[in-house]
Parts: sequence; C-alpha cells; structure tokens
Amino acid sequence: MNARISRWIGVLLLGAFLSNPLSAQLLELDDDWRWVKFDTFSGLSSLQILDILELPSSVPWVQLRAGLAWYDGFQWQNVPLDSSVANSVYRGKISGEANTVLLVIPPALYRISSAGAVRLVPAYNGYPLAVQRAYSIPGEGIMLQCDSALYLIQGETSVIVPSPFQHRLVRVPDSPYGLFQTDDHVVWLDAPLGLFRWEHGHWKLWHAFQAEEWSGIQTLVENAQGDGHLSARLRKWRANVAWSRGRITRTDIVKPTIGLTVAGISPTGTIIAEQGSGIYMIYSGGGWHALSIPPPQILNAKVFRFRRNGDLWVGKDDGLYLCSVSSQRWTMLAGEFSPATKSVNELVFDHDSTLWVGTSGGIIHYRRDGSSDWIHEAAGVDLGIVTGLACDRDGAIWASSGVSFAGAVRWDGKRWQHFSKAEGFTNSCVHKIATDRSGRLWFLTVSPFPPGVHPEAEEGAFYFDNGAFAKIGGRDGFLDNRVYCFAEDTTGGYWFGCLGG
Repeated sequence: MNARISRWIGVLLLGAFLSNPLSAQLLELDDDWRWVKFDTFSGLSSLQILDILELPSSVPWVQLRAGLAWYDGFQWQNVPLDSSVANSVYRGKISGEANTVLLVIPPALYRISSAGAVRLVPAYNGYPLAVQRAYSIPGEGIMLQCDSALYLIQGETSVIVPSPFQHRLVRVPDSPYGLFQTDDHVVWLDAPLGLFRWEHGHWKLWHAFQAEEWSGIQTLVENAQGDGHLSARLRKWRANVAWSRGRITRTDIVKPTIGLTVAGISPTGTIIAEQGSGIYMIYSGGGWHALSIPPPQILNAKVFRFRRNGDLWVGKDDGLYLCSVSSQRWTMLAGEFSPATKSVNELVFDHDSTLWVGTSGGIIHYRRDGSSDWIHEAAGVDLGIVTGLACDRDGAIWASSGVSFAGAVRWDGKRWQHFSKAEGFTNSCVHKIATDRSGRLWFLTVSPFPPGVHPEAEEGAFYFDNGAFAKIGGRDGFLDNRVYCFAEDTTGGYWFGCLGG
C-alpha cells in the first residue's frame, strides 16, 4: 500500500470518477415511507445537526449547534450542560466510548453521560494538556491529539506516543493534519509523511505520499469489515481511494470539485457521499454512481452515518433524518427470467400457499422453499401476456390472456391442458378468471382488438362447474359481450362489468 500518488497520476484518467447512473444501489432512499424526521417536536433543543454517533449499546447521540442529545427509543433527551459548555459545543468534536461520549472543545476534554458533563484534565509530567481531538481505543485508553504530539491516557497515566505527527509541518498555523476515527473504532493519523493506522499499540504506515503533493484528508470512512474510502487534497487535484478488506481496489485522481465533502459507509461497504460540486453519489459494486434525482432528505447534508443494521442517519441544518433501509416491510421476490416478467398482471395462491404470478412474459411459480420456475409455454401454447390466473376448488391452476392466446390452460399438478372451442369453451381471449363465493370459476372474454372493433370475437362470460363450461352473454341480458370484471354480492347475486356498462 506504499505506492506514491505521483505514480498514479501517470496511469489514471483524470475525472474517471463517475460511472453509469445508479441502477440498483440504495434504492430504499427513494421510498418516502422509510424516512422519519426528528426536530424540536421530537425533543431536540436545536435543529442544526453537526455530528451523529452510536455507542456500542446502539444508543444514538447527536451533536447540536448548542448542546448534545441522546435517543431513549421514544424521544430525544437533551443532556444538561452548563451554558458555557453548551454554547461552545459547535466548536467541538465528539467520539464514543463504551457507554459515554467524549467531547473536545479545545483545549478542554469532557466525558458526557445522560446526566451531564464531567471535565477531564489530562496532564503530562504535571502539566495540563491542551487537547485538540480525543478518541477512545477499546482496551487501550484514550488517544489525545495535542498541539504537536500525541498522548495515550490509561487510567490516571498519560504517556507520549512517538508518531509521525511530530513533524515541522504540523506546527504550521491551521495545520490540516491530525487524528481521525472511523466507524470500526480504528484510529487514523493524517500526517505530512502519509496516512497511518493504529494497530497493536503502534502506528503502521497505511499509505505514503509525497509531502509536496499531500495536504490532508477531507473525508475518511471505514466499516468493521475493512471496507473504506478516503478523499484527500493533492495540491491542484483530489485523490479518491477505495479499499476492501484493507486492499486498495480503486483510485481516482480528479478535479477539486469531485472530491468528497461528506461521506458515510454502510456495514456492507456501500458509500453515500456528496461531492464538492453538490452531486450526490453512491459507491457500490466497485464503482461510483450519480443520484440523478436525490431524495430531498439528503440534500444539504452535513453528516451521513449508517447504523449497524444498515439504516442511515442524515444530519442537516433543518433537523435529523433516519432512513429505515433495513426495514422488510416490502421485499422483492428474486427471479431474473426476462424483462417482460417484471410486468405483473395477476397473483394467486394455490392450496399449498405457493404463489403463482401472471406476467407479461408468462407465469412465475414461487415455492415456499424460495425456489421458482418460469413457465412461458403450456400445453403447446405460447403464454405471452398472462392477464387471468385462478385456483379452482380442486387446487388446479388456470391461466388465460386477453391478448396472447384463446381459451385457457390448466395445471392439475401433473400436466398442462389447453381448453378452447373443441372442449366446449371458447376461441375468444379470456381477459380475467374470477372466483365466486362457492369456488366456481368465471371466465370473462374480450377480443384482442380495441373496444368496439370486431365485437363478434367476444362471447360474454363462461363458468366452469362439474367438469363442463356454460356460457352467459348478450342473449341473457348482457349489454354486450366484452366483459371486464365480476363480483358476487352477499345475497348471491352476480355482477358483471362490460364495455357498455
């Protein structure tokens, strides 16, 4: 991982950041029902959200413009803080411990619980430390970034941590270098000599850069599986680097406007981000995809943060939003058979509770074990657009079409059979198959032509009883023989909807 960015520039296409438009990643963001907004009516003391984190206990915390709040499962609870602390929270940075939150308002360090704030006063050789950033490292202590050195607090003891942070460029006013922590609780060090990762009690060089090119991290995200992404400044350019399980998989040297300003990564490695140009992007499957119409809930986001279950927090200046990406209120049945099967016209469950789906490309049969079959031909009939589907008293499945074939086909559990004029039925197309309250099937005929064209090709309705078909239509009082729908009322009366009424 020690390749120089200067080498990359010669082998990568500038601006190769974008790929094809988003096709199938985070489509849940477009579902309005998944989104909920939290504001002052939800208990927040302020609408402006600066940061979001979740403790190992899964309790969410937010950093507000003037305070901190945590969610009790029903309402946001604001932490009681002295006004001097609350009014300075906007200058601070938060990070999580096991059950509490660390808040740094330079040069002060606080430990925050639901009960309030306790100031910590770390010292080295008897001198108080001016803290700039602080991150808890499970099992090791708290890593502190001070003016020009790093320290590790272990109980009441503070030890200096030798590191590349002790460099002359770090002492430059408004230096961009320093500590970061990603969602997997890993602590990173952005230093003039490159990017370092804290592993097993020491700093490990993760990526080396030329000092004259490298000028700091803009965004850095990584999940617990070791999938991550960073966006960094390179003088006139930006570097966007993606990795999986610790191995770099993609690097793009791009224009400054294509650098990422806000980013979040899911447990599965999907990244949502905003470019400096205001374009919203999704990284999935090894490539970036632009959101052509971003949902309004993510516009002008200040922070993206995924929960461990995959749900997405979005912090903005007008409140806090949560998208329940993990919700299984709706699920998609698998089965890529043909494009026409995506158009669904009819659904029916058989006596075994397996699902039969009538589509514009035949029938799909979904079994309870998750397997499925695509049936595009039955009894020598090309099914085409299936618009009628029903299960009879004996559990047989019937299918028909208002345009593709005449009559109907039946599956009796062993074989398909086609019924038409020769079987005492019809050579007309059957638009729908309906079931009355006794379980008897009704077949509603139409012609494949537009309404009113060739009405002689329509024969009204048929019912199937005791193994035989019987017909009713215009001679029985129908206004015409083009029948669209059927219903039985509570008195046993039959109702038919025809072209003429």
